[in-house]
Amino acid sequence: MSYEKMDHSIIPPRLDNRHYPVGTVLGEFFYIGDKPGGVEPGFLGVKINPAFQRRLSAAMPGVFKENMSIEEVRGTLKSLVDAPFSDRYRELQKFSAQIEKEGKTGTLMVPGSEKIDLWLIKQDYNDTPSGKVSPPKDRLEKTNAIKSLPSFVKSPATVVYEKIRLSDPEVENTNAVLEYFANSVAKAYGMKVQEQELAFGRYANGKPKIMTACKWEPGLKVFEGKLRGSVKKDLYQGHLVQFENGEAKTINNRFIADDGIKDLGESLALVISQGDRDVLGSQGQNKGQLNDQFFGFDFGHAYREKNPILDSLRNDFTFVQPEDSNKKFKNISVFYDALMSEKMMGMLYLYRMDPDAAGKVFSTQERSTIEKMIEVYSAHSPAFAERINRIQPIDTVCDKVKSELSARTNQNMLFDQYVHEVDEAYQRATHAHQTMFKIFRQKMMLGPQEIDALDNLNKLSNPTSILSGDGKVVLAHLRIMPTDKPAIVWQVSHQDGNLVFQCEPPARREEAYHLFQNYVANLRDKTGADSFKITPEGIKVPAEMLPQFSKLLDESAILTHKKQVAPAHHPKAAYMPREASNYFSSSINVLIESGEDVAKSPDSLQNSRESIPDEFEEDLLEDSIDLNNNNYSSNNNNNNLADDIFSFTSSSSSSAHNMSHEVDHTDWHHPSFLQGTHQLQPHPQELEHEVSSKFKKQIQKMVGVEKKPIALSDLEEHEDESEGESETGSAKINH
Repeated sequence: MSYEKMDHSIIPPRLDNRHYPVGTVLGEFFYIGDKPGGVEPGFLGVKINPAFQRRLSAAMPGVFKENMSIEEVRGTLKSLVDAPFSDRYRELQKFSAQIEKEGKTGTLMVPGSEKIDLWLIKQDYNDTPSGKVSPPKDRLEKTNAIKSLPSFVKSPATVVYEKIRLSDPEVENTNAVLEYFANSVAKAYGMKVQEQELAFGRYANGKPKIMTACKWEPGLKVFEGKLRGSVKKDLYQGHLVQFENGEAKTINNRFIADDGIKDLGESLALVISQGDRDVLGSQGQNKGQLNDQFFGFDFGHAYREKNPILDSLRNDFTFVQPEDSNKKFKNISVFYDALMSEKMMGMLYLYRMDPDAAGKVFSTQERSTIEKMIEVYSAHSPAFAERINRIQPIDTVCDKVKSELSARTNQNMLFDQYVHEVDEAYQRATHAHQTMFKIFRQKMMLGPQEIDALDNLNKLSNPTSILSGDGKVVLAHLRIMPTDKPAIVWQVSHQDGNLVFQCEPPARREEAYHLFQNYVANLRDKTGADSFKITPEGIKVPAEMLPQFSKLLDESAILTHKKQVAPAHHPKAAYMPREASNYFSSSINVLIESGEDVAKSPDSLQNSRESIPDEFEEDLLEDSIDLNNNNYSSNNNNNNLADDIFSFTSSSSSSAHNMSHEVDHTDWHHPSFLQGTHQLQPHPQELEHEVSSKFKKQIQKMVGVEKKPIALSDLEEHEDESEGESETGSAKINH
């Protein structure tokens, strides 16, 4: 006996059905229509439950009654679908269209009626004679990979692509389970995410089919089309920009970064730990915002493999992109344009979510210190306090997902392998957390004011830019740029009631202290500055004066200082276009040596623009590379590839506990050939990389362009991102 007969929630085999008639009963779902957009097959539906039954009986009282059993409802629906030309069936189609519109817009078509949730069921693959599965041919034809080809080769190319795209049902089942697990982990982390469930079906050969059922979120605004600022066509370095009346907002032909999403920076730690290289997708279509908060969905590549960026990750969250273009992390740069303290909040969320991993890294005393820092952050940010108190342990998430799969094991022993896959994903997650705890160990024992003071000292002391890598987006925060000198890196220690800020390398300390003195001397408001002493040990700040010290190192004041006072020190990096004044507070006042007040208000900055620099980050980076000598200099303490230029620095003594704060520059931009001896270890090739490579080669032969490869860099397992149309039309929720 198949478990389909034992459980009416089981979705029957799709066989060769491309579409179903509206109203078809698929497991616990009433079929509304095919999944809009995307390569991955699926459908839209609503659950056949008492709420649905009440709405249906109100819409078609002559056919359905509220006191009917669910089985009677299912049977009546089948009889209507079997008579597609009847008036009753047309009524059913009208009801279905109404429910679909309500689900997508969130607006009830019948005032006072009961709301019915719309669900998107993914990974509902067709059966094939070979036993493997593949997306429908017509969906493959809509990918940019196919549409970009010459007309005469599109048809044979689609046939080739369809064959290459075949995969084992077990692989697609695993992908669905891991996406569900990752979505659940993100929810435990405190992130707003799509409500998701596992849906179960069956292939024609009796093997189980596992799908994800995702509730439609009407208010979701997907990031698709809202990214700008990538230096190259790879679309790996985008930034969210402001939109107005459906168009990207510009001032003087530059886009303005959108910093209205509250928790982007807080999401970075989880994004890195999950290792999902397709986190935003090439166009931003894999994530979005709900109101003013980041909204997570489509965690399709999380926890699938060994995390490829942990080996190069530093304690400023920068890392070296994998060499393989199919492995690069797309548009993760979106999460970096935030305060360092906000990014560190994410590390504290991980700490609270994975106490077992934390216990393997931190001593009892260190954990006590971190708990005190959580209290400091909570006092600093009520939103942080609320969020960290609702975080759930990751082992609870793991147990829940495994229990849902184990319940099916009684019906089909093949589910055991997916329980094992969840265990493997859990191990990858907790390993990532332990690794990150070690990297950020010292910084996690500092409060937000110390964290941001360190970050702003680094920005004061090193070349910075307020523009994106291509110079077309005005960012919300300064970013440190790579140069041909070892970066000045600040660290803090506690000594006898003082905070001591010292920098490395020693040879540049005098320069750094001079920059600090010059900066303070040109501030109009020097409140508390007399308490800050420069000594051979560093800048000594009485612990009780930390708020004043942190306020003194205001990021906007630093940017203004570099623009008005010290442009010669960083001629390119100090460039500040007029539109950047959006991010200045009106209280910032900077004096130049003549005593003239040049920044009484943001308006005063608008008449003192420098010429637009011709070169940006890439030129600075290229200048610092000596390919013949295999030497590379960046914002690190070491500029020789023979050493570990990616390691973080920490030191301690009996009298002081030092924490090195590495510089927040854009290392996600760095080409992987800079890795040198710190090359990442190779890991198994994934299906999508194999598909991409094989398909490129075969299509190139077809059109005779072996020497000029076709740009199919976005051809991956989630080809949804490469399609011309959105998967969900105007509502824009992802596949």
